[in-house]
Amino acid sequence: MLPFRHFLYPGDVSWTEEGHHFAWHMMLREKDVGIRFYVIAPATGTRGLVKVSDFLNERQISRMGKDLQIYVLNIAALNGRKPQLLMDPTVDYCAVQRSWFPQPWIVPLEEPLRAESWSAPLDQWEQILDLDVP
Repeated sequence: MLPFRHFLYPGDVSWTEEGHHFAWHMMLREKDVGIRFYVIAPATGTRGLVKVSDFLNERQISRMGKDLQIYVLNIAALNGRKPQLLMDPTVDYCAVQRSWFPQPWIVPLEEPLRAESWSAPLDQWEQILDLDVP
């Protein structure tokens, strides 16, 4: 049953990744992703960019403190489509509860599949795309 659980989630599993692990169709897509994590300390208003290369496990995150907010700018391109937001950038991900249910913060795939692949360097995506982010 495990390889078929992706049928229980709405949307394209190649986009949302929900039910994707251990599925039989795992290698049927190509996905390029650019991601930035922003952390805000509401008490002081201090805001900073967290490098993705800095790895924290769950234990380390739980000891960071509960007085932080984390916002994510995550842009992805699936199978040659023009990149779009994958995660809602207005959500405080410190407050998100993990569950097996579909996640409301995943932005639905709206970009159509193109006859010719969209191509631009990842470091230029933010400047090229008209993103509706705060």
